[in-house]
Amino acid sequence: MTNFIHLLQRAHTLPLSEQTEFLREVLSRMLRENGFKIRKAKDPIPKTGTLVVIGVAPYSGADLGLLDAILEGFALGKAQRSEIEVFDVLSCQQMSDLSEYIPGIGNAYQTPIVGIWKDGVMSECASGAHAHKLLQDRFHLG
Repeated sequence: MTNFIHLLQRAHTLPLSEQTEFLREVLSRMLRENGFKIRKAKDPIPKTGTLVVIGVAPYSGADLGLLDAILEGFALGKAQRSEIEVFDVLSCQQMSDLSEYIPGIGNAYQTPIVGIWKDGVMSECASGAHAHKLLQDRFHLG
């Protein structure tokens, strides 16, 4: 199985003009193959249970490494696939589009972008290094 982080190495073998589309397509396929739910714009927030939404940039080594760590967390029982949804931030044409994936997030200037809901109420949201740390702590990632 290829790790998410290896996508960057594969992309660098392609002409620059093809790299972004390659990363987006393969990231989406790998997310599905590894049991992640792909979040779509305006998907509803469930009224019960926990939902963790993660927006990643397919060109970010840190974001791809985070997905690898979460995948490892699945295997170790530290994270549950059913509570995590992931989206590609390049799906957003402008900053305000982020709220279609994570209602209430406001402006976010770095990835990953994270929103966490408990029983339909947002309990936490963050972006960049804060979001990375939030996920590391939540899922006890190394």
